Amino acid sequence: MTMSQLGEVFGETTAKMHYHVRELEKYGFLRLVEKRERGGFIEKYYRAVAREISIASDLLRMTPASELGRTVQGYLDEIKQDVMRAITYGSEHSEAPFCFTWESDSLWLTQDEFKRLEQQIDALFEPFRQPRGRAQEHPWIAHFIAHPEAPQETKQQGEAEEQKHQLHVEAEQLSDPHSTNDAS
Repeated sequence: MTMSQLGEVFGETTAKMHYHVRELEKYGFLRLVEKRERGGFIEKYYRAVAREISIASDLLRMTPASELGRTVQGYLDEIKQDVMRAITYGSEHSEAPFCFTWESDSLWLTQDEFKRLEQQIDALFEPFRQPRGRAQEHPWIAHFIAHPEAPQETKQQGEAEEQKHQLHVEAEQLSDPHSTNDAS
């Protein structure tokens, strides 16, 4: 990406992006991959050196305060890594069957209804938990996550943390070797 494109993505000026890109390049996180002349200017295209850059969540002050929150954060990080590995593998091995789906919905349930729903989903998964010896059978990873909706003020705190996390996600997208070179 070019510095102007990065500025658009992050909502910053080209000058500010120039500083950050130079710092990232200086420390080996980005490299210059192409120069193009356009309208009397030279556009420089940069690419992340690594496919994935992970920053410890505690460095971003996103680590939840409670033990349960840290446990859930770790689980969600593992899910993210599993999904990203599957996407990378699928894009690099076109012969491998690849399918990806997710569902996100608001459900209106009582506690008893939720328990029944959980049991029904568990019963749906049960026949598929062990290999059955069928042709073209291969393992899949399925996650079911459900939680009560948080009060509005808690949601706003979570959204602020998610915005911080989104910076990490955008950095990963910049490091995707399959994306096209964009101007900066």
